[in-house]
Amino acid sequence: MYTSLRHFLLTLITLCLFLSHGYAAERVKSDDFSRPTLSRETLEVMAGRKLTFKEKLVLPLIKAKVKKGQDFETAASEAFTDGMAVAGFVTGLVSLFAFGFVLGILGIIFSLIGLKRIRREPEVRRGYGLATAGLVLGTIGVVGWALILFLVILA
Repeated sequence: MYTSLRHFLLTLITLCLFLSHGYAAERVKSDDFSRPTLSRETLEVMAGRKLTFKEKLVLPLIKAKVKKGQDFETAASEAFTDGMAVAGFVTGLVSLFAFGFVLGILGIIFSLIGLKRIRREPEVRRGYGLATAGLVLGTIGVVGWALILFLVILA
């Protein structure tokens, strides 16, 4: 049982890390490598100005959208879903069914980090609803499992 629990937790942590790093930006398809690459300077010429700091943060996302035919201003203005908000929602939801105390705490932490990042950069990040739902679900998971543990100890 301990091995399966450890395996499950390691899998869940790996999934959360993958979501927080890989979910936010679109992946470049293999056929995109045959086309000439867009440099930062090329995008600055397309925009007619220097790129802002926030645009530089999401440069791979903007390049992928421009390669698909979207104009620069539209591609630069679209936000992406924060990975920590998604991870907080997933762990908060799973905490209702299994390993509620541990996963609930992780859901609360991931959601708070996601909310902080979304509030700091609202033009670049979205997912406020996911992070809020993860915070609520994680709290319900922790309180619910603590209540169950309390009732089991009392009985």
